[in-house]
Amino acid sequence: MPAVPAVNRSHLIAHLIKRSWFTEDEVRRTVPSRGNATQPITRPAQRRLGKALDALQRKGLTAATGDRVWPL
Repeated sequence: MPAVPAVNRSHLIAHLIKRSWFTEDEVRRTVPSRGNATQPITRPAQRRLGKALDALQRKGLTAATGDRVWPL
């Protein structure tokens, strides 16, 4: 199977935060100590991102796993 360029989901989220894809309310000021500690975005923002990635997958533009995203 050929190698394809993939991006860690955490890097994608960091890039989208820098590009202001998320609203100010969706970005956490501090990362909580319990639960979803590695996510700098709120749960609704995670759902919105997931839906956006699902839409790109349905169009055949990307593929994704729980921790990586890559173009097709």
